[in-house]
Amino acid sequence: MKIVKLKGGLGNQMFQYAFAKYLEKTDSDIVKLDLSQYSGLKTDSIRKPRILKFNISLSVATKKEINNVLLFHNNFKPMSFSYFNVIRFENFFNSKYYLQKNHENVTQKIQKKQFFDGYWQSYEIIQNVFKDLKKDFVPSKESLSKITLQKIKEFDSSNNSFVGIRKGDYSNNQKAIKKYGFLSNKYFIDGMNLIEKESPGSNFIIFSNDIEWVKKNMNFSTHKVQYFHESPEQDDFEILQIMTHCKNAIISNSTFHWWGAYLIENPKKIIISPSPWVPDNRTPNIVPPCWKKISNPFINDNN
Repeated sequence: MKIVKLKGGLGNQMFQYAFAKYLEKTDSDIVKLDLSQYSGLKTDSIRKPRILKFNISLSVATKKEINNVLLFHNNFKPMSFSYFNVIRFENFFNSKYYLQKNHENVTQKIQKKQFFDGYWQSYEIIQNVFKDLKKDFVPSKESLSKITLQKIKEFDSSNNSFVGIRKGDYSNNQKAIKKYGFLSNKYFIDGMNLIEKESPGSNFIIFSNDIEWVKKNMNFSTHKVQYFHESPEQDDFEILQIMTHCKNAIISNSTFHWWGAYLIENPKKIIISPSPWVPDNRTPNIVPPCWKKISNPFINDNN
C-alpha cells in the first residue's frame, strides 16, 4: 500500500490527490490518502479536507494503516517546531518515507517509497491522469448551495473572465512576500488587455480573499470589473466551482486559482499567469505551456 499525505488548502489537496491518482495509474499497489493533519486544524477555516466534497475514488487511510508505515506519531500542531522535527526524524530514519524538497520530478526511485509527503505541483502529472480527475473532481450533489447553483447558471450564459487576486493570507508578512512575491496592479491590467484583445466584451469578475482591500487599493484602468462577494453559506469549494464556469482567467500564483483556471471547459479559453510563478522559480513545471505568461509580474520587478 502507498499513502499520500494531504495538507494545505483545497488547491494543494487537489495537486496531492492528482499525484495519488498518478501513483495508482503507474503502480500496481493500492493508494490511499492521509488526512490526519487536518485533525489538528479544526479552527482553521481554510485548511480543511474539502477534497472530500468531490466524488473521489481513492479511499482515506485508517490510523492503523498510517502507523504501519510511519515510525513516529506526529500529533503536534501542524507548522509548529515539534511538527517539523518529527518530519525530519521520519525522513532520516524511515526508508519508506519520501519528503519532497525541491519539486523533483517523479522517478522510479521515488515511486518505490510507501509514504509521500509533498505538494507535487506539476502540470505534467495532471496531464497523465486528467481523464481520471475529470471523473473524480465532480462535486457531490449535497456539496453546493442554492446560491452557488444559481451563480453557475448565470456564469454559463455570460462572457465572464475571472481575475484571482490573492491578498490577505500572506501579503502582510514580509517573509512570505519575499518567498511568494506580490503581483503588481500592472500585471492584472496587462492580463485584462490580452483577454480583451482576443475576447472582446469580456466581463472581469474579481475573486479575492480580501475583496475590500482590492476595492480600496487596486485600479483596473478603463476595464469594467465586478467584485464577487461570497455569502456566509459559501466556502472555497463552492467558489472554485463558480470560477470554473468562467470563459477565461487571470490568476495569481495560487494553486486555488490554478485549478479554477485549469478546470474551465471552454476550448478557446485564455489563461493568464505570472512568469516566473514565484520570484525564485521554485515551481518551474506548474504552468502549462499553452497558458499566456506575463513576465516580471511582481512589485519588486520595477512594476
